[in-house]
Amino acid sequence: MAGPLLVEAVSKALRRRAQLQRWQRESKTSRMSGATTTLASPDSKQVGRAVVQQCQSTPASSPATTTSSFPPLVSSTDSRGLHVGQTLQRAYRLRDTAQSFPPLQRRLAEYLRRSTGKAEAVEAFSLFARTRPEALTPAAIAEFTSAMLRHNVAAQMGVQAYEAALADAVGVAGESPWGDITPAEARAFALYQSRRLERYAVKGASFQAELGLTLEGADHFIVALTEHQLRKSAASSSALPVSCDALVELLHLDISWTSALQVYRYAKELIRVDPPADMTTRLMGLMTGYRTNALGSRPWEMALKLYDRLLESGYDVPLDAHTSALDAVWRSGESFVKPHHALSPADRDCMWNALVLIRERVSDAQVTGDAGCRFTEALIKAAAAAGRWEAAVQILSDMDVTLAAASYRLLVPTAEAFLFAMASCNAAHNAAHASALYETFSALYTLRSAHPEALLAYVQSLRHVVHLSAQIGSQVEALVMDGKGLDRPCCVACLQLLSCQRVCTNQAEKWRVAQQLLRMYDSNPWPQQPQVRKAELQTVFRCCHLIAAAAVRGTRRSSASAQPCLLITELRAYLISVFGRDSPECRWLDDTEVYSLLTTDSWESALEIYQRQVTHRSLARVADLPIPLRQVRHMFAQALLRCSRAATEMAGERDAFLLDEEGEAQERAKTVDFLAFAVRTVREVCVGTGDAASRGIVAELLLHQALHAPRARERQQLALDAMRELSCGPASAVTPRLVDLVAQALSLTEEHVHSVLVEGSAQLRGKALERDGHRRIRASGCLDKMFT
Repeated sequence: MAGPLLVEAVSKALRRRAQLQRWQRESKTSRMSGATTTLASPDSKQVGRAVVQQCQSTPASSPATTTSSFPPLVSSTDSRGLHVGQTLQRAYRLRDTAQSFPPLQRRLAEYLRRSTGKAEAVEAFSLFARTRPEALTPAAIAEFTSAMLRHNVAAQMGVQAYEAALADAVGVAGESPWGDITPAEARAFALYQSRRLERYAVKGASFQAELGLTLEGADHFIVALTEHQLRKSAASSSALPVSCDALVELLHLDISWTSALQVYRYAKELIRVDPPADMTTRLMGLMTGYRTNALGSRPWEMALKLYDRLLESGYDVPLDAHTSALDAVWRSGESFVKPHHALSPADRDCMWNALVLIRERVSDAQVTGDAGCRFTEALIKAAAAAGRWEAAVQILSDMDVTLAAASYRLLVPTAEAFLFAMASCNAAHNAAHASALYETFSALYTLRSAHPEALLAYVQSLRHVVHLSAQIGSQVEALVMDGKGLDRPCCVACLQLLSCQRVCTNQAEKWRVAQQLLRMYDSNPWPQQPQVRKAELQTVFRCCHLIAAAAVRGTRRSSASAQPCLLITELRAYLISVFGRDSPECRWLDDTEVYSLLTTDSWESALEIYQRQVTHRSLARVADLPIPLRQVRHMFAQALLRCSRAATEMAGERDAFLLDEEGEAQERAKTVDFLAFAVRTVREVCVGTGDAASRGIVAELLLHQALHAPRARERQQLALDAMRELSCGPASAVTPRLVDLVAQALSLTEEHVHSVLVEGSAQLRGKALERDGHRRIRASGCLDKMFT
């Protein structure tokens, strides 16, 4: 079965051949009429006699001799085919301009060539299509698609840069008589630049009123309008079908894969064979390429099916098709950069085997230039997603990283290749390798040089190494405070990094950086699906509460002249002004206040938050909390324990420097009263829930209370109560820290306490349960209470 390009070329050649034969007949008729006139004139009798003698001397039964009197160019079948092949492009252009253009459509085509922007060309084309009853010719539609592609590329490069690059590529001089750039040259240049730029271009968005959603791509209307005109033109019996060139130009506009798939199916319906490899490659690129603002889906499985069909079609598979296949492999495991989203070893091995199989299909000679850079970048991404960070670094090092290492291949690593290599190192907790790569990256690019989704992958990978790298805060701060904006997912990832206590900024306070991030987040379209919107906004509000709580703690510890944190106040005022006081967004902001229990160091603030979010909340609204109620209780108990540790440490420092015995006794009494309050509060919160995790917290609070008890008998009793709590809790709650505290309270050795709590835990647990009147564990009731 012949490929579609061959079928289309043959059909064009046959049409051109018939056209040339008609022209030859017309030329022969005109020559014969001229000869008749000459014979009729009195001054040309000898010429006429010579012509008659030549005709009589030529046998009529010898077609070869008859045709030998014509010029050699059309003297035989082979030479006629050669002539057709040489004039194929010229005849195609003559058909499109001289014969296929009615007068008005010829003026439209001229206007489209002179148009200066997409909006201007679309307005003229749609106005003509609405007001004229006749169908647009394929030549007019092809002129429109070429104009759209030219404007799309010019918008990405800049009009002046595009014109200068076009003149330089074609080789046009200002004073040259050959100063005109033909439409074919302009189209070829626009297609080349589009293939070079579209992988890293930031896609636009369009609002669909019918769906009420913002969709990926800004040129869906253009594609729909053009397809409608193509079908209208095909319905006319006098119109020739459009070539695939116009459909290829449509695919290279700013559209999503859904619109591209519609054009692809129309092309298959038109030519009745598989569309050209260029169209399949572009469709695969849209199905697996980078996203902007998390808009659009990426059906990587469908892209791999197209890749398999392309391999079986017999076409020459371009290198970008292999690149898109590697992108599909990366898409299958793109969540490798997120914490708690590790892929299984079987999935990683499957991805690695697919990567090796695709790489074996490509020869080393093909991996050069811009296409080779894109292919190598896709190799790094797929290797990183497969968990092979060593392979990703090795592939990056094989490229022309430095000027001294430049070769004929021109494999200059892109910013995205660097970021994915660093992300793979971070995901494997290799912060040292990532830092070394970042130094090389900083010498060539900035974080702004990469596509927003590649930047998002790198920022998300930093959460794996927040406890290993000290440069995260400065990187996030430099990225946010330059005032150039970020897309919505990257803003959320930066807020998650800032909410971590180990991340510290250098120049500005964290809550001020968070303020700037909130402004950037608000400048982007918010999520529109209800569940996605709720989950993402709750994540943003949680990070803001954590940052604000940490800022309040820092303000309390610093000088009194420090400016208070206004992050939550300004955010609540903005939400009320936009959505109203009773809106879901305001309720989500209030509900996520429970996350402040993770960072607050004030027991008064923790108690207020718990009472406001749990105690004073109706039972019907308990389910609205972003986390289970059991987890809220545990966070509150941890907050009280954190405050108790801080209180005991401060008490120890005061004991070393206080000389006033009465003041020392009062401070110690306050500490003991607070510890007793903390124990009582945690027991009241967790009573009747069957939560065994809180027993370790109660035990540590009792041990702190025992170490500050004024009498030895009370100290011993509190320590024994703590041991009973530990025996009734999980074995993992017995930590070396608690063993040391029990040993201090009872004046015993750590080995003795360890043998009692760990080795004799079963016996101690039985005695503790017997004392409490629980000789057997009622598992069903306990589980029911734990998960309420």
